Formats: sequence, structure tokens, C-alpha cells
Amino acid sequence: MHVISKTSKNPERTLMLINLLNTDKYLYNLICSGIEGKHYTKKDDLYIEPIKDSGYAPNVDWVFGNQFNAYLKPGQSQDVWERTVTLNDSALVAASYGFSVNQESIKSEIANVQATKEEFQLALETGAVEPKDLLPKFIDKLKASGQDKIDKETTAQWEAFLKEKGLK
Repeated sequence: MHVISKTSKNPERTLMLINLLNTDKYLYNLICSGIEGKHYTKKDDLYIEPIKDSGYAPNVDWVFGNQFNAYLKPGQSQDVWERTVTLNDSALVAASYGFSVNQESIKSEIANVQATKEEFQLALETGAVEPKDLLPKFIDKLKASGQDKIDKETTAQWEAFLKEKGLK
């Protein structure tokens, strides 16, 4: 889940680094675990043992690149990556996958509702007002701003999406 900033002075080189973090086992493990002999001890081709108080232990391997290139640490089973692939391959895809609301016909209402939320949000979220007094006004203003139209349009698009996917 890495991106290259549009303000990057050298996006091509940045992409090269991201590619290396996902393909170069040595670099990935260097970033994740540090320097062999200084930050960890290599036990065999699969396992390492972090050196306590070595000064380097980010412990967030998943952040840096392709975790399937990682050395295993104490407590991890030898087949952890195979089991992870199996789990990933058997994951259920949510029915909502691929759905997004086309906002074209409700742009004004969305803007109005957002303005209403901003007007009431701070007072309601901080407890600065009694909710029983302000909440009915907030709900009325949401409806006046077009919330019902947004809900109706979103529901219609959702129903059409489900029908198109053969789920309804």
C-alpha cells in the first residue's frame, strides 16, 4: 500500500525502491530486521533470532514490502506463508465490492448535508449541548438539506448494483 507523492523529485527512483522492497529478499529483511550479527542472529535459512536491546526492532514487517520474503521469527511456524496464501485465497469477497455511489444527481444535497453536519457536529460530539434539545433540530435540518433524497438515490443504486451482480 505504498504510493509515490506527486511532489516527489524523483518518482522513477522511488518506484525502483518500492519494487526492490517487494522483490529483493536481502533489502526487505535489512529494513525489517536490521543487520545480521548486530540486530539479529540467523538460526538457519528460515529463522532469525532478534538480539535483545540491539537498537533496531521496528516489528512492523507488513509495512515495508512483500512479507513473504521475511525471515521467520521465534514462534512462527515454518508454513506460515503457505497458510497465509491459503487464507487469502479462500477469503470471501463482500457483496459490496465494486460498489460506489454516482453522486452526480445528488451533488447539491451532499454539499448541503455536509454543511449541516459541520454546523452541528462540534456541539454534538463534544457534549457542549444537551443532545435531546439539539438532535431533533439536527435531524430536521438534515432532512431539509436533502438527506432523504441521498438515501433514496443511494438505495436505488445499491439495488441496481445487486441486481446487475445477480445477487438480487
